[in-house]
Amino acid sequence: MVGPSPIGGSELESQLAKANISISYAFSPIQFILCDLSGLIGNFCQELLGAFYPRIVSKRANILISELVTNVLQNTVEPTSQMMLDLDVNQDRLIIRVKNAVTSDQFDKVRVQVDRINQAEDLKRLMRDTIRERRRLKEKGGLGLIRLVAENKSQLSVSYEGGYLVVTSQLDVGGTP
Repeated sequence: MVGPSPIGGSELESQLAKANISISYAFSPIQFILCDLSGLIGNFCQELLGAFYPRIVSKRANILISELVTNVLQNTVEPTSQMMLDLDVNQDRLIIRVKNAVTSDQFDKVRVQVDRINQAEDLKRLMRDTIRERRRLKEKGGLGLIRLVAENKSQLSVSYEGGYLVVTSQLDVGGTP
């Protein structure tokens, strides 16, 4: 059995990144998710995509999924609600979309954070400033989305659809890495 090779121009590599793959998951109620769901889904998708795409694409998919799903699980306000995850990848782009029920106030908080990230001229500086501010306030966390964009070269967007927060991460695959 031949596994994926690292980026480098091998014969196998020339055949990678030509498949279209779509995966959808729905979990409900969220309150009964008692395992490392973000790790399970992230690792599974990394293995699956690794059979069709360069390792860097499958690894980034794992990171994106893990962060987005973890955010949902750690910030759920309605434990009886549903979380949905969609992954769509082709030779040009990887899109990961996570949906969960939130209040309009929660959506506004996430939207402000994503807008701040998307408008930042220097993401590393934004990360440093955020770390300093969170230390000063003795708060933990809050860096995941910044790291997601800064370290994985992904684009992030949010929308509010029928009471659901929809966070979408898009990664251009065509010019990998």
